Amino acid sequence: MDLKKGLFIVVLCFSLLMPVNSVFAANESIIGLDNYIWYKSTAADDYKKISTSSIFNSSILSDGNSNTFQELRGYGNIRNIWTEFTVPADITGFKLKASPVAGIPQVYIKFYDLSGNIIYTSSNLLISGSNNVKINVDLKNVGGLSITSGFSNSSNYANIEELELYGDSKIVTPDPPSKFVFNDVRFMKVSNNSFSVNWSPVESQQVRKYKLYLDGVLKSETNDLFYLFDKVDPTKMFNVKIGVVDYFGNEYFSDEYSYSFPPPDTTPPDKPIGLKVESDIYKSVLHWTFGNEEDLVGYWIYLNNQKVNTSFIKNDNFTLNSLTPETDYSVYIVAIDLSGNISEPSSVVTFKTKAIMKAPENAPILYGYVGNGTANLNWNAVQYADRYEVYQDDEMIAETNATRLNLKKLKNSQTYDFYVVATNDIGSSSPSNVLSLTPSEKLIPDIAFGYSLKDVSNGVSSWFSSFWLILAFCIAIPLAFYIGNRVKGLFAN
Repeated sequence: MDLKKGLFIVVLCFSLLMPVNSVFAANESIIGLDNYIWYKSTAADDYKKISTSSIFNSSILSDGNSNTFQELRGYGNIRNIWTEFTVPADITGFKLKASPVAGIPQVYIKFYDLSGNIIYTSSNLLISGSNNVKINVDLKNVGGLSITSGFSNSSNYANIEELELYGDSKIVTPDPPSKFVFNDVRFMKVSNNSFSVNWSPVESQQVRKYKLYLDGVLKSETNDLFYLFDKVDPTKMFNVKIGVVDYFGNEYFSDEYSYSFPPPDTTPPDKPIGLKVESDIYKSVLHWTFGNEEDLVGYWIYLNNQKVNTSFIKNDNFTLNSLTPETDYSVYIVAIDLSGNISEPSSVVTFKTKAIMKAPENAPILYGYVGNGTANLNWNAVQYADRYEVYQDDEMIAETNATRLNLKKLKNSQTYDFYVVATNDIGSSSPSNVLSLTPSEKLIPDIAFGYSLKDVSNGVSSWFSSFWLILAFCIAIPLAFYIGNRVKGLFAN
């Protein structure tokens, strides 16, 4: 075997023995961390929140020196370091070296898309087999990453020493300004002191974020295609401009738009029409024709001239509940618009709830518990019942339209049998199950607190007056000995 063949075999064997993770994939390279601005934060999920972050020196993670590190702790300390890529990158792998210092720390790496959404979260990188080992991934168009502590207790912490990123940091040519032109910018009054702006996306796919300016002042940065300007002075005219930032940090601006609130709207909505009522025994359903005004916000319902709803009804129906059977009612509705204008009332509709045509069919289910001289009974509501008869030892002791009853002044150690009958004017149900209860002095009695300040004052006064003789005695005895001793001393001299 000549020298060349022997050398070839040695190289081939060495290549076969190499770990797969140590061989770069096609187009894979180590991405330089210093190409980006890094931040650190005391919040675990502060990715892209520059206002709550501070600059972090990323050279700590790429200097090959384990003695330089960033400590990640829990609450109140640095918990997160992050960066946003200048241009999107395809990530094929990463290797993080970290050292646990105290407690049981957890460290995760997260990758984000261009909109800031998480697209990958690692397992705890401090567990065996993950620390300082290349983890292969296949992530496209990555917008940034964060290294985060997974613990809130500051007694658990770790040192982040080195980070290697593998992949293809794309070389992208910036789009020309002509692809960042804004079209279809629209404004709309939302309330008496707020308005919104909406726009269509620009042609370029290299958009990192949009920026909103009001009267030359930056108000917000967003990935949405709309923004709400809230709590503004409706008497002023506003100048609005939209900026768009590309991957490279270049910002392009829309035209400057002027917006002022329209004159106060004093025109009420149209009178509601088509009000109809579907009546039942205990409830009735209202239907009407929903108005077509753009600024219509809802309806108020009036039953017997009393407003029923506390929030706007935003559809074309409403159910009136807890009505009385065989009773006459009148109802009408009004419409309200965005400016608070109220329409003329609809036509008044009178209706009568249906009569109860049959007795309650099902027996109530009775349950309860006892105390010291007390019993508390509860049962389910029964259809068609408008009242309930409560029986104790086969004698009716109460009639109520509620589904519970509290009994007091019962004898302890005596067993009582209770049952309930659901009834109405047509008839009654069969009795409920019989519930046997035995109050006991060993149980806690039901207590109702109804004390006033006067009651407390009188109680304290009464308590003190019952003890004042004892207090006087306890003080007088040692005082008498003391005085006697002093008097004795005078005569001795």
